[in-house]
Amino acid sequence: LSAAEVLSPFLTAVRSVNSNVVVRSTALHSLEKFFVYGIIRETTAGVTEALRGFTASMTKCRDSVSESSADHLILVRMLLAIQAVAVSPCGRLMDDVGVCELLEIGLSLCCQMRLEESLRRMAENCMTTFVRVLFASLKYLDSDTRDGSHTTADPEVHVTVHADLPAPTTDEQPQVAADQSPSTDEPPPPASSTDVGDMHESTNATPKSPGNAPVQPALPYGVASLHELLRVLISLCDPHNLRYTDTIRMTALNILLAAVETGGTNLAHFDMLRNLITDDLLAYTFQLIYTEKTLLLNSVIKVIIAVFDTLRPFVTRQFELLVDLLLRRLALSDAELLVRAARPFATTEYRLRLLDMLVRVANLEALAPTLWLNYDCQLGRRNIVDALLGYLCTMSEGTTGRQCQRVLIQLMEMMVARASQAPTAGNDALLPTMAELEAMKTSKRLLHDAATRFNHSPKGGVQFLQEHHIIPATGQMEREKALAQFFQTTPDLDKAKLGEFLGSQKSQGILEAFMRQYNFREKRIDEALRLLLESFRLPGESQQIDRIIETFSRVYFELNPESMATQDAAYVLAFSIIMLNTDLHNPQVKHRMSIEDYMKNLRGVNGGQDFDVEFLTTIYNVIRDHEILMPEEHEGQLGFMYTWRELVRNTHGREELTLCVDGRYDRILFKEFGRTLLALFGSVLERANNDTMLELAFDGIRLCAELSALFDASDMFDVILPMLASGTGLVNGLVGNDGQPQANVRVERVVPVTQLSIKFGRDYKAQLLTVQFFSIVHEHGNRFRDDSWMTVLDMVMTAFKAACLPASLTTYEDPTSNEATPLPFKIDDPNAATNGRGEGSIFSALSNYLMPTY
Repeated sequence: LSAAEVLSPFLTAVRSVNSNVVVRSTALHSLEKFFVYGIIRETTAGVTEALRGFTASMTKCRDSVSESSADHLILVRMLLAIQAVAVSPCGRLMDDVGVCELLEIGLSLCCQMRLEESLRRMAENCMTTFVRVLFASLKYLDSDTRDGSHTTADPEVHVTVHADLPAPTTDEQPQVAADQSPSTDEPPPPASSTDVGDMHESTNATPKSPGNAPVQPALPYGVASLHELLRVLISLCDPHNLRYTDTIRMTALNILLAAVETGGTNLAHFDMLRNLITDDLLAYTFQLIYTEKTLLLNSVIKVIIAVFDTLRPFVTRQFELLVDLLLRRLALSDAELLVRAARPFATTEYRLRLLDMLVRVANLEALAPTLWLNYDCQLGRRNIVDALLGYLCTMSEGTTGRQCQRVLIQLMEMMVARASQAPTAGNDALLPTMAELEAMKTSKRLLHDAATRFNHSPKGGVQFLQEHHIIPATGQMEREKALAQFFQTTPDLDKAKLGEFLGSQKSQGILEAFMRQYNFREKRIDEALRLLLESFRLPGESQQIDRIIETFSRVYFELNPESMATQDAAYVLAFSIIMLNTDLHNPQVKHRMSIEDYMKNLRGVNGGQDFDVEFLTTIYNVIRDHEILMPEEHEGQLGFMYTWRELVRNTHGREELTLCVDGRYDRILFKEFGRTLLALFGSVLERANNDTMLELAFDGIRLCAELSALFDASDMFDVILPMLASGTGLVNGLVGNDGQPQANVRVERVVPVTQLSIKFGRDYKAQLLTVQFFSIVHEHGNRFRDDSWMTVLDMVMTAFKAACLPASLTTYEDPTSNEATPLPFKIDDPNAATNGRGEGSIFSALSNYLMPTY
């Protein structure tokens, strides 16, 4: 018997509407056992036809089962049967349509909030297992899938077919082909309720071929079904779609986590899968960071960490934005966090979770030199390491502060470990020299200073650029092109000042050069205008606006002469788009312009003719649905989406980081941030009132001292030693009359006791500081300068006067008796009259010093 004949009675019982709960559940349980026990194998005759019948029967059964508690047993058995097929070897023989039919059953059950939670959790576990099986097959698939083709599971037999897999179509979402990812300029449209419940039309019978042609055998599933699965799951994570609850988002995130973890680095080989994750999934998860709900935040953090661990070469710019978002969020006070939240929540726990995600994604301990080289030293990139260390060093109090200090201690420990390793010679050719790094940092610093000066005074900023040879002082065309490139590539410029500068009459050549920096070719005029106006703010004067629009229309018409009749038509149409944008989105306008009014205003403009109706309708609908925002209006969700579109536009596929695994750049890093680190741990030491804070402070100061010795930073010891000495009470000038002995205590010898020694003996913190002080002296004394040794001598002299030195330092060997004799202890009496200066006074002072104290 073939597999289809063996399963036929059970499948009939499952899909029959006349079968009761007992019959259906028994039939489903039997189907599960057929696959679990290996009775139906991938080599069994007719297994492909049997799998098609199985998926059709599951769909029919799901449609006929109600959501009442009486039918829950059938749903449970159905999920177990689907899971058994998915994990069995013959499950790899299912085609794309069959896979999507089974996925839609499981995802529908996950999203049905009317079902019991236990059943939804079971459906989630079933889908997680199914997804792991699907994405584990990526290593067998052909990565050349841009045309929608895929290969069989057998790596030795490549049968390429064109997958005819239509995406779900609804009234709210256009059809998306299986081999086409959503546009990166806009987030994917939210999935409607039918996205999950109707991913593909179910088929109750085997496919029929037209005419009398033989039925073509179904090929195993490929990337098309995986792409459709990712698209639907990502759409469920949309934080602004009110139809989806946080429970549904958590379920989708958990399943996506399984997909990313299982797919691993194989996801990077499939462009349409990778783009969904790096462009769409991260856009939603970055916005979900703002949630105050702990469980949802945990799921978001896990997904983000998994994506960065898996696809780091493709998310270098997303990493910049993530660090910026997290640091902005962490910089808010507790009151500001609570005001922006929908309900009260534990702010300390929230901060710790965000900090943990930031540390794990950045991997600062191991990647600090790599991040500093690829971000802080590169033009047009954020100073990631500077921002991270700046935040970590400012947090010195509370639980969050202690976590920051532990991260910094781990960072310094890694620097010490790298310093003891020999430099690697594997990528020396790729790593810049110290001189090149210094030049790169200088250029970046100059550009930042130029942007600051331009924001204060555009004329002064341009003059600064000329003085530092960033733009040529002679050659008008070269100067205009250099200025235009500076304006387009420098993110720190004031957009309002830039608009005023470009709109002035003296900047006509610069304005045209700036326009030509953009690629307007084959773009609709509203798209080109949106791209331009998002880079600067239109000035307020009408003459300046007219000058900008006139230049834009001339440049646009040169690149797209077939789009309209004349340049004047482009000018009028561009102006009409700006007016339409204001009319449709200005809250002070009561009567909005209709599409008929808009077309009426443009009659006869296109060289005496009317513009195409469909062309104007498209422009009107796009402006109505998506406002053209000026840079200063980029706030909230609109601001994030503008930033995200800019990020995606500037992303160029794989951007490998130049790895630096040795410590060749740690010296520069410590030179820049060493004093900041030392100041942090010094402040922790000053406020330390428990063992945990003391341990963190001592570890940080000890590592700073060790790095100072390794990197020949002797000046750091001039700060470290006084910092420790000031807390001991044993510094010069603090003894005074307290140094007078109060009593003699005989233990093994006569020991004078002073007020300072009593105070020192009672101060546990001072004793620990003294131990740390002399430990550093013992370990790194050969690196000290004169100022550091003066601090050491002051400590020793004060300790001697206070009778706090050990016997090994206060005894000498008497040559007459060969016994250890204690040094005489005496404090000068400040009230005693001094004799005249000269030889007699010297011997008098010497004799007084050598006389024992009784």
